Amino acid sequence: MDALRVTCTAAAVMLLATSCLERQTAERGPHPRTIPEGPAAGGSVVRNVPGRGAEIDPSTGGPRGAWAAVSGAPVARDDTWERVRLLMTIVPVRSDVSSLRQFRRKLRRYHGNQHLFDSIGENAQPWLYHVTRELAVRGMPGELALLPAVESGYDVRAVSSRNAAGLWQILPGTARDLKLARSWWYDARHDAPAATAAALGYLASLHDQFNSDWLLAVAAYNCGPGNVRRAIRRAGLKIETADYPSIERYLPNETRGHMARWLVFSEVVAMPRLHHVRMKAIPWRPYFTEVPAGSQIDLAAVARNAGVSSSELSILNLGFRRGMTAPDGPHRLLVPAEYAGRLARELLQERPVRFAERRRYRIRAGDTLSTIARTHNTTVKALMAANRLHTHLIRAGRELMIPWPPGVSADLSSAKPDVHVVSPGESLWFIARRYQTTVSSLRDWNRLAPGSNLLYPGQHLRIRGEG
Repeated sequence: MDALRVTCTAAAVMLLATSCLERQTAERGPHPRTIPEGPAAGGSVVRNVPGRGAEIDPSTGGPRGAWAAVSGAPVARDDTWERVRLLMTIVPVRSDVSSLRQFRRKLRRYHGNQHLFDSIGENAQPWLYHVTRELAVRGMPGELALLPAVESGYDVRAVSSRNAAGLWQILPGTARDLKLARSWWYDARHDAPAATAAALGYLASLHDQFNSDWLLAVAAYNCGPGNVRRAIRRAGLKIETADYPSIERYLPNETRGHMARWLVFSEVVAMPRLHHVRMKAIPWRPYFTEVPAGSQIDLAAVARNAGVSSSELSILNLGFRRGMTAPDGPHRLLVPAEYAGRLARELLQERPVRFAERRRYRIRAGDTLSTIARTHNTTVKALMAANRLHTHLIRAGRELMIPWPPGVSADLSSAKPDVHVVSPGESLWFIARRYQTTVSSLRDWNRLAPGSNLLYPGQHLRIRGEG
């Protein structure tokens, strides 16, 4: 390619990347394989194993990545983006993307696109600290913290046309292989901490499978390890000698585009000034805290009692699909860190939070949202909100959560009822606490065997003795 056709931006990036690469190569020693010099190559390839030859940052004890070393920007250690840069260890992108034309096309999309980076930064605010900290603990490169930006735009709500879901866009089959729970109540793919642990574990496994090469691991994450092995065979290589540039042409188009987007995004985050964008700082501290819930609990009730925004609580706990924690767990909530103490006291020390804000209804043939709403003295809007419905279409046999009518409290402890109907997930301890009595009294009033804790949904329990 004629050098006159290379844009000023691409030339500047290449110069910095090549300088960085030469420094890395001198530190790490020669690599057994090199590719020809030229704009599409960018110099010799260095195996991208974290920790080899990386500078150690004295204040963090972690590696100071090559990109951070050449960015020239002051280090703001209270900014999570800077922590990502400090963990970056993958070789400069010019040496690992053989299709320079595609790279330049992706670069044009990101260069100066402040709106895109503002949007992703806003979505990433609750999660970036957690993801980056997990990478640091596991000794994995900081570039992996940017995969969710490419996979989902860091939007925990994201669902693809193939039903890949969550920050890490995990497919149903992959979720099953990774033992991520999925049920009517709960989908762990939308549970950011659970999905992050599973995704990073999977990436580490792929890294081990593919010759400790993170680029091959990320490609396998996108298109599956079978496709990467097939590409290696078509390139006439073995896993022990393969690297990404050698097999890129044999990978699916979608994967090649995905890799280019990820690597270009990594470059822009590493050197935002060069690419005329500004990364809004995300504080280096936890955004959320995990609080044990004990048993099934209604998110709307938690939001009201703890003074938390219901929409924020919903986003943090999007894995719970029905606006309530699942009867079989996980029995914990993610709450904004500043509210954790208040909510812990609410749940564990003070008055019970209203747990049963909603009832379950099995849809029958001929039912509509409007008829169900009228029958249960609620509104169609409330039904749709309680069940996260986006259309009025419902199907017979499925269940809906029915919110209590406006002004009617589900916290019945003050009403002193005679009978309690057991809901899924409830225990004698929970019911006793709700009605300010003891488990022993409940057993006596209901003629339950001493020591027995067996309950079933729909069971009627007497709340107080006769007379």
